[in-house]
Order: sequence, then structure tokens, then C-alpha cells
Amino acid sequence: MDDLPELETVISQAVRVYLIAKKRCALMRSPNHPELSAQKLAEQYPDYFEQFSGKGAKGEMKYRVIGKTADDLLEEYLAKLGYPRNSELWYSLANIVIERGEFESERDPDLFDPHRQKRRGYHG
Repeated sequence: MDDLPELETVISQAVRVYLIAKKRCALMRSPNHPELSAQKLAEQYPDYFEQFSGKGAKGEMKYRVIGKTADDLLEEYLAKLGYPRNSELWYSLANIVIERGEFESERDPDLFDPHRQKRRGYHG
């Protein structure tokens, strides 16, 4: 158990991956997004995207997602502590990741959308 990271480190990593996934989804919804491109995401997050052979319809390079999901990070951490998959603690941690991820995404310039409705959270 010496190599077990701190919980805050795991949550921070999961939030980072959550935000990357959110940016990827924003790009998929709006391929002409003014702030995002597949190449920009691949350059910003080389541990999450990988270029592969072939080009898209418009001649742009294609990228595939690599790396662990936020779910993977939480499940692996909890497995090291002896928790089964899909445990109640996983749901609690996943909610923390989602709330922090949404909070941070509202301040991320890549995801800024003045028309986007803000999440109210659990207490809002």
C-alpha cells in the first residue's frame, strides 16, 4: 500500500480527465468550435489523445482517445483499498468529481459559452 496515492490526488486526476472528456464532447457537438480542435486537444493532452493514420473528410488528422477515464481512476483507487466495483463510496467520489468538474468547466476558456445554463448543484 506504499504506492497508494492520496485521495485528493486521485480526485484531481479524475477531474482533469472529466474536463478533457467534456472538451472532447464539446468539439464533437460543434466541430467548428472557435476554441477547440482535435489537434489542439492532442497537443494540450498528449497522454489522453493519440494521432493515428488516416485523415478526416476535410483532410484533418484523426486522433483517438487513450488513457484512463475518471471512472477507471476512481475504481482502481478503491480496489486498492479493498472496495468492490460500483461501491457506495465510488458514487460519493464520482459526485465530487462531477461537481468539481462542472465548477471548473464554467471557468475554462475552452468551454466558455455565455448561453450555457449553470448547474445548480445539490444545494442550489
